[in-house]
Amino acid sequence: MNCSGTAGGAREGALQGAVGIAMSQAVDYSHGREVDWSNATRFGAEIARSLFQAHEGRDTWYNVNFPFCPPEAIGDVRVVRHQRFSRSPFRYYPSENEGKFFVAVPETPLPLDPDGDFHVLTHERSITVTPVSMLQTDMRALERLDGMIGLPVGEPE
Repeated sequence: MNCSGTAGGAREGALQGAVGIAMSQAVDYSHGREVDWSNATRFGAEIARSLFQAHEGRDTWYNVNFPFCPPEAIGDVRVVRHQRFSRSPFRYYPSENEGKFFVAVPETPLPLDPDGDFHVLTHERSITVTPVSMLQTDMRALERLDGMIGLPVGEPE
């Protein structure tokens, strides 16, 4: 999510007081680069309406992903946690715009968290909704480092 322009836009919207919602359509590059938007088109507005109604004005934005499958094969909508990958195996692809390219992650790093967004999206064919906190401070590190890092105080020699 930290590398996604779509997610970055939703986060920035939330920083400005809007209900930030990132919506992404999964693509299977083995079927070509053409994106089938039918799931996002069919279900996106209703998901957004539901999130607008449920939003409590906290420091939260939402990451929504639509699976790569026919709309009638959608499992359901699942509110799930974010999958933390140890790496992002980016690959560059040529664009139809001369001299330009686009970046995608064609191979999924393993292992997958069975309760995480990517597993639920790809293996259960469910639309995933992940509420994401604006607070990014690592509280364990904050407590651990408190008092450990500092500069010597006193008169310079």
